[in-house]
Amino acid sequence: MFGCTICDHRKSVLNTQPEFELRRLRANTNEMEIYGLSNYCKNCQRVTFFVNPQDFEGPSRGSLAWNILCFAAENLGRLPPTLDTEVQSKLSEIFRETAGQLHQDAQESSSADLRTRATAVPQVEETEEEDSSTEVSETDSGVTPVIGDVQHSETDCVSSRSVNVLYRRQPNPHNRDRPSSTLKISGVGHFSARGPRQQRKMKENRKRLEELSSIMRHIEAKSNKLKSEMVELEDKQQQEATAERKSRRKRVAAGGLVRGGSWWQRENLERVFGKWSTEQRDTRIEAEANILLQAIRPRVGDQRRRKDEDQESDKDLRECPKENPPQLLQICRKPIVCPIDGECQQRCFVSDFNTHVQRDHQNVMLERIKVGQTKTFLLDLRLTKSQPMCHMVYFVKDLFIDSRGDMLPVLVMTARSHYCDVFPDKISTKDAAALEDEATQCLLIWICSYKPTNAHVRATLSVEATCADMADSLMVRTTPVYDMRAPQDMPSIFQSPSTLVMQYNLVRRITQRGKHLLTVRVKIE
Repeated sequence: MFGCTICDHRKSVLNTQPEFELRRLRANTNEMEIYGLSNYCKNCQRVTFFVNPQDFEGPSRGSLAWNILCFAAENLGRLPPTLDTEVQSKLSEIFRETAGQLHQDAQESSSADLRTRATAVPQVEETEEEDSSTEVSETDSGVTPVIGDVQHSETDCVSSRSVNVLYRRQPNPHNRDRPSSTLKISGVGHFSARGPRQQRKMKENRKRLEELSSIMRHIEAKSNKLKSEMVELEDKQQQEATAERKSRRKRVAAGGLVRGGSWWQRENLERVFGKWSTEQRDTRIEAEANILLQAIRPRVGDQRRRKDEDQESDKDLRECPKENPPQLLQICRKPIVCPIDGECQQRCFVSDFNTHVQRDHQNVMLERIKVGQTKTFLLDLRLTKSQPMCHMVYFVKDLFIDSRGDMLPVLVMTARSHYCDVFPDKISTKDAAALEDEATQCLLIWICSYKPTNAHVRATLSVEATCADMADSLMVRTTPVYDMRAPQDMPSIFQSPSTLVMQYNLVRRITQRGKHLLTVRVKIE
């Protein structure tokens, strides 16, 4: 609801955008807020300011301040002139009398209270347009285009294409003694309220500069004092070092002898500690040499014990199997299909497989492993899929000798499957409950590599939990590796003895429903 500030005419909605906006500064801030909106009033037959009664804080409606405000805005060309000449003449007289009185009071009070803050309640300032100096004569009774549009239109609003902004300064609640501070209108030749405010700001800035300069002087004095203390301390240390060097030189020049009459003379030392002779020295050296010879002389019992130890070590060496030297790698050299990922169906030669893994599968981890060495890595269940997928590639060293200088690759593979995929005859794939049940799901882990014709490659695979100490979380399997050229379908992998099969509900339990990882250890034999 909007109300006219002159006649209190009420409007529920302003159907068009306002032609003018009256804004003011918010209290204790530099932000502007909308104070009034211009619109055409039927009762006043003129363009007046409308305010929202709920958010309105200012002079009462129909008061002299609003009439003066509207008249000043019309004279400055901010509002269209009224149609009634009597209203114009009456308002002009009131404006002249009030403005003259306010101007006189402002001049009198400015000389006495220059340091006080002077703020105005209704103050009209210049708009953002360039033609702020234009004025409208008081006797102009012509109809403006805006009023003509309102008279010929069916609504009680004015169509506008641009919005002009008027500014109103916030009243000063701390300056209540001055009568001229409550009604002061800015105009040409009037006393500006910005002077005392600027002077006060300048004084505050000057005071801050003086405080900063005093602080700088204090800091400079402190720094000078510290510098002088540091210089004195360095001089003192230099003097002490010089005195110590002089005393050392004197002792060296004197041959290390003490002063005469001191207790540390030869007679007193011989009387207390005894006379040291060359015979005593030779006797003591001989005794120490005998003790050393007795300590290093071999005994009969030591010889027997050493002989027994040598015999036991020879027996252990005979019982230990001899290490087989690396053999020449003999495998089929036909091209193979890459088994690392089900999406990669690239065919490559055996000699180019290691290069293909390093170049085209950079997300797969690569490590070297020796024969008999155990390697560990962590498996994330979120990375397992319903098709064979490689998580780690180990290059075995010193197991075979390849003519092309490549090491034997060993792949750690995983897959997540249903029993309906493994036994399609026994379990129907149309049963949705059976597919979603974790008891019918399983996790397959196996190790695959080339299958040489002249030797066997065996691997030990163990899986355990990392979240807690569970007795049933450790599973170990030692079998020959799965042939890389063998079929990669689920039934073949499930039925192979090289595959470690784990119930999926067990896997979910030891990993706490996938929150923790699985520890996988691999050993090549």
